Amino acid sequence: MISLLLPLLALAAAPPAPPPPASPPVDEARFQRFVRVLPDSPATAAAAPPAADPLEAVRLAKLNPGRERDILALLRADAQCTAPIERAAVLRMMRHVADRLGPEKLDRMIAFYESADLKVLDRLGASGAALSAADEAELARLQSAYPIGDFAAAMEESGKAMWEDAELLDASMKCSAVRDAAFKKAKLRAY
Repeated sequence: MISLLLPLLALAAAPPAPPPPASPPVDEARFQRFVRVLPDSPATAAAAPPAADPLEAVRLAKLNPGRERDILALLRADAQCTAPIERAAVLRMMRHVADRLGPEKLDRMIAFYESADLKVLDRLGASGAALSAADEAELARLQSAYPIGDFAAAMEESGKAMWEDAELLDASMKCSAVRDAAFKKAKLRAY
């Protein structure tokens, strides 16, 4: 046990590492290009009409047999309320990620998302098993070619901040209140 604590104590006594140098903010055109190349891009999500959550529709149909049509109408209305809020929050999150990466690293991530390497990384991550030596080499190549680690760290930081986004929480609570009132008015059980 002592052998595990000594390295931790040594790390605790070390002075904090200086923050990385600030990158210049990313220009709007570059940011929009980044958003467009992302899988499940918020840009394409905005073009599609908001849809009712199918799992929620099934759950509510079990509570309210024979009222599926009413449920779907209310869930579509809820989706119309929440979709723009969620999209705006994701865009704020992605803006933070882009600015944290800076123009040079962001350009490399754009190139990654536009390349066949995205499918290679998906395949390596989807295996779930230990990687072969060839797969390890392929992963190392991807990590040296693209700032994947920096991107993941920026996404994690921004994702945590999204849960503290007061604007998102406030707007979501308003949509929830409207939804609850609509279910009550329609005499539908929500729980």
